Amino acid sequence: MTIGRNAERAAWAMLLVAALAVRVVDLGSRPFQHDEAQIAYFSWLFEQSGDYHYQPVLHGPFMYHAMAAGFRLFGDSDFVARLPMALAGLAVVGLAFGLRAAIGRGAAFVAAVLFAFGPTYLYYSRF
Repeated sequence: MTIGRNAERAAWAMLLVAALAVRVVDLGSRPFQHDEAQIAYFSWLFEQSGDYHYQPVLHGPFMYHAMAAGFRLFGDSDFVARLPMALAGLAVVGLAFGLRAAIGRGAAFVAAVLFAFGPTYLYYSRF
């Protein structure tokens, strides 16, 4: 028996809501790691002064621009500093939807569940 298209989309929507919840609940409570602190600090400086210089020993510019935009829109906090990475992790869960034609509907959904709740990926997509 195959699952109907509406039921499948409802399952994907519920999975994305659950994946969002596990990424943002209590997001700002832990202390920053060294790498997180550097990115947040340089993003905060960028948001304050508008001055950004690429530093090859650190990450590429997207993280700094996304975090600075978050600081500009929502204020500076640990939660806001981690929000762009949490949303990027959520996007990967959603991208599995596009794999349905290549690997099958069931396998794509299982991959999305693993991206949503797999401990290692969840850990790294929260900061």
